This record gives sequence, structure tokens and C-alpha cells, in this order.
Amino acid sequence: MLKTKTNVKLTTVSENGLSLFLFLLTFGGLSLLQPALAAITMITGDNQQIETGLDSAEMVFLVTNDEGNFNQGIAVNFNLVNPTGNTMNVGLSNFIDETDDNGRVSTRFHSTGIIGNYTITATLMTDTTQFASNHLTVVVGPPAKLTVTQGDHQTIIAGKNSADILFKLTDAFDNPIVEKVIDFELKKPSGEVTYNGMYTALAITDGNGEAITYLNATDIQGIYTIIATLPPEHILPTNATIDVIVPPPQGPSLGLGGAINKNGELLETNAVFHGGIEVNGTNSNQEVVIAINDTVLIKGEIKVDSNHVGKSADLFILIGYKPLNETEMIVTLDHKKVVQLWDGKIKNLVSFQQIDNLSDTPITLEIYEGPLVQAAELRIYFGYRLSNSVTVFNANQMLSIVIF
Repeated sequence: MLKTKTNVKLTTVSENGLSLFLFLLTFGGLSLLQPALAAITMITGDNQQIETGLDSAEMVFLVTNDEGNFNQGIAVNFNLVNPTGNTMNVGLSNFIDETDDNGRVSTRFHSTGIIGNYTITATLMTDTTQFASNHLTVVVGPPAKLTVTQGDHQTIIAGKNSADILFKLTDAFDNPIVEKVIDFELKKPSGEVTYNGMYTALAITDGNGEAITYLNATDIQGIYTIIATLPPEHILPTNATIDVIVPPPQGPSLGLGGAINKNGELLETNAVFHGGIEVNGTNSNQEVVIAINDTVLIKGEIKVDSNHVGKSADLFILIGYKPLNETEMIVTLDHKKVVQLWDGKIKNLVSFQQIDNLSDTPITLEIYEGPLVQAAELRIYFGYRLSNSVTVFNANQMLSIVIF
């Protein structure tokens, strides 16, 4: 009897202990019998690539417990980090949401003009160790603008190339678009439109979205317009203008020039000469009397004979140099403006500058700039010699300097 009674007491104690344990599990706040939150995962919308100005597709996350069942009503926090690593408080359709009856929660990335990689992280608000991340890339949008960034509204001298003209292709948010072909057309002062007369009629945008061309040298005055478009539809037209002018003459008129052939025989010519001497920054004159160490700027200008346009030639400078009480000597200047004695033979005229193709545009020569340091008289002639030795120069009126 005593053994049986002892067993009954032990059983009773065990049953009471189990009841107490179950009570604590159910009503005491322990969660060992309730499935725990296990994970949050992304199920759609990951690793998207979108163009500037567009929203992303929906990004959907799934919350499940440790038994794999969907969890409804679980709060999820969304975090957005931009390409520079900064957290943003705008840019998502929602930053906090609760899972639906299928355990799902979602958000969208709103349009932006800033390209780069963005990171969206979804975190359980009740357990921040549970999160899932998604990377999204914003790329340059479609071409929206073609603009001139350099070289518009130029004024250039006839016979000279224009400076570079840069056209930039961007999306609607000014992000450069690279490796796109840009088409160039040239509208001449006459109204004619052509693909000729420019450095190039087609160019590919570089890393800055820029394409370059320029106006080739021309002798025809007037307004030229370079029109840039995006082929093949020739959309986004934009243009740059270049005004080609003939500058005023370089100094007083020296009249018609003179011409001789290789035998020294006189020839007719319609070449016109201008030139002058500026003293200490004053106006240009054909003849000047100056003091030693005065600063002079000597320039000449040649409008070549119309029959010589298109031919090659050597420009030359001849100076009669006569120090006081000494015999005059004739010298020339080479391309480095180094003085050389001249023997009087046309074939031995030293080239000051070579020109492959004479044009109708006047040629300007900067003969000398600086002080003159010795008392003397100078007679200055300049002109050009063709390949057949025909020589044209300011034979009728010279430039004259007296230094005392």
C-alpha cells in the first residue's frame, strides 16, 4: 500500500507540472509553440535597369515563418541609397508597408535624372536582422537635346578656318549620350545646303557626349550656318553660325604693284598693296621719322593678282638698309625673321613664308615688331614669287623709316 500511494503522488505532481508549463507557454508570453519569423526574400523586380525619367517595375518581397508559411500584417521598412552612398527619404512609392494575406509587400522606384546604381533594402521592423536587398541601375535616357557648347556666333577672317564647334547630345536630364553619330550640313550665304566645306560631315559623340566640326577656310564673305541633327530621322536640329569677313586693309594704300619675270622684264599686274608703320602704338603711316629705341610695328598686305589665284608662291621681304654715312645694303628676312644679304638675283630671294594655294583673300605680313636701335634709313618692299619666277611686289610705293 505504501508503494502504491507513493507512485500516485509522483504522478499527480508530474501532471500538475505539465499543466503549469502549458499555462506558461500559452498565457505567459513564451513563443516556443508559435512559428517564428524566418526570412524576407525578394521574389520579383530584382536587378532592374531603367532609363532616366522612368519608374521601375514593382519590387515584391515575401515574408515567411520558420515553417515556410506566409506571414500577414508584418511591418516592413524600405531604405533607399543613391549612387553616392547617401540614404534618401524620397524616391520610393512607399517606405513602410505591411505584408498582405500572402505575406507579400512591395514598393517602386520613382523616376530620376541621376544615373548610377541604387540599393533598396527591405527590413522587418520587428527583427532588423532580417532583411533583403535589391540593386537597381539607372542609365542614360533617350536623346532629348542637341546643343552648341562651344564655337557659336564666330566672326572669322576670310581664308581662315573657324575655331572648333562642339555640339553636345544629352537626355532630358542633361546626361551625355556617347557613341552616337551626329550629322552636319552647311548652309552657305547663297542659301545652298551642302555636306562639303566643313572639317567633317559626320562625327561620333565622345565621352562628354560632344561631336566636333568646323568651317573650312573660304574666300566668300557672308553668314555660314552649320546644322547638326541626329540621323537617320534628322531629329533635334540645332545650328551654329560663322560670319566670314574681309578685314580692313593693313595700313595706307601703296597702290598697284609691279611685276617682273625671271629675265627682269616688266609685266602687267592687278595686284594691290597696303602697308604701314605704327610708332609706339600710334596710327599706321607709310613714311615715319623716329628716334632710336622707338618701338615700331611694320605690316604689309597683298591682294594677289587675280590671274595668280590658286597658284603656289613664296612671300618675300626686301629691306634697303643704309646706316648714316654708309653705303646701302639690301637684305631679306627668312621665315625666322633672320636678316640675310641679297645678291640681287630673283631666284635667290629668301622665302619669308610659303603659300601652297594663293587665294583672293588679302595676305597679311607682320614684317617686324620691336625697337630700332641704330640711326639709319630703311626702305621696305614685300611681295611674292611664283614657281615660274614671276615676281610681284610694291614697286611703285615703298615703306620708309628714318631713324635718328
